[in-house]
Amino acid sequence: MNKTPLLSILIATKDREFYCIESIKSILNFNSEIIEICISDNSGSTKVRDFVHHTNSDLIKYIHTDEKISFIENFNRCMELAEGKYVTLIGDDDTILKTSIEYAIYADKNNIESISSANNISYYWPGALNGYPEGLEEISLQSDTIRTFYPKKYLSELLENGLQHYLLYPLPRTYHGIVKREKLIEVKNKTGKFFGGLSPDIYSSISLSCIIEKHYITETPLSIAGVCAKSASASNIRGEHAGEMSQSPLLNNIKDYKWSTYVPYFYSVNTIWAESAMKALEDMGELSLIEKFNKFRLMAHATINNRKSIPKIIKRENQLLRIESKKNEVTFFGMMLKEYTVIVKNKLVLVLKSKFSKKRKFSYTQVNTISDAISNFDNLNNK
Repeated sequence: MNKTPLLSILIATKDREFYCIESIKSILNFNSEIIEICISDNSGSTKVRDFVHHTNSDLIKYIHTDEKISFIENFNRCMELAEGKYVTLIGDDDTILKTSIEYAIYADKNNIESISSANNISYYWPGALNGYPEGLEEISLQSDTIRTFYPKKYLSELLENGLQHYLLYPLPRTYHGIVKREKLIEVKNKTGKFFGGLSPDIYSSISLSCIIEKHYITETPLSIAGVCAKSASASNIRGEHAGEMSQSPLLNNIKDYKWSTYVPYFYSVNTIWAESAMKALEDMGELSLIEKFNKFRLMAHATINNRKSIPKIIKRENQLLRIESKKNEVTFFGMMLKEYTVIVKNKLVLVLKSKFSKKRKFSYTQVNTISDAISNFDNLNNK
């Protein structure tokens, strides 16, 4: 590549070679000379490396690490490869759309630091979802608008919600979003790393929200969020992401990880979200924001989501929270009931918004590869 790329597409991969190769193929099909694909591969095989070597594309920057490294370290090594003015992070079973390139150009012309979409596409690879052996794609479209948001305001709201469901908030994000690389460098200069915690996408979103004043959201889909049979999302659908922290695969190859003292110490999607977000705030030195964290709301979410899969742990952690907060059982029950009510109310609001939304929704079955998923979107977008 002779000139600095505009957009670096980051893919950190491990032992999901088939999906990673299909993702790379789909991006190369755009034939764009203003992008680069940065791949950090920690797989046990050389399949991705062999594919990259055979492809011999100037658009690909690739490293393979034989030593066992952590999930987070793989993402940090991937980011070290990037040279683009903007970056976007995707999973190895995801891909971008051509609109990502178009909006990177738009962001560059308008000096935008961060932009994302309200309507990313979901793609369940064959075998990932029961009832859809040949894959499922879900697309939402609506008239495009670009809106401006101020992240710190919504970061406070997210903290009040126990740092749950961050994607529902208009915050900057590297994962399936587009962010100026210089802002990620600013995060690293302050924290010593690009990504931290146990969830790189959440850590990045929260740390960027501390330093980016304006975030922009478009209604146009920018990428496709893939779910393969090996993915964490698929495991979550099957209820497998819960238990004691000693059971968490996210701690693999991380030495002496220090869990945030603000978050209950057990393994669940809810606590991983909250812990990674709090770790970002701690690393960024945002003490005033940390004080807004609603631990009771977090435990209410965790209780609703995990009461059947890990009932003993949930009972234990609620009891520990009651003791920590110095509340008697009646007062604590009343406080938690209030939090449950807020969660149910918020859920109903989302359901009603979805029901009365002007979005056009499309579903496709028999979608064998993620390149087919791109074609379905392109066909709709061109009508």
